[in-house]
Amino acid sequence: MEQLVPAELARERSRLDLQRFRRRVAMHLLADDAGRVGRTLADGGELLTDLRQMLGGPKYLDIIREFIY
Repeated sequence: MEQLVPAELARERSRLDLQRFRRRVAMHLLADDAGRVGRTLADGGELLTDLRQMLGGPKYLDIIREFIY
């Protein structure tokens, strides 16, 4: 029990990790498609709701690895 992190500190770390994760995802989404439109719904594209699909498998795993290790 002595090695457990206090609840308040754990909440703060989680909040900061989520903030950092969102920032990393936004950077990738904005940087990768700059100047390129790609497929849209009007021309037969599909609405992407899965972050892995949006970023692509390798980039998604790179971001996830940052937070696991």
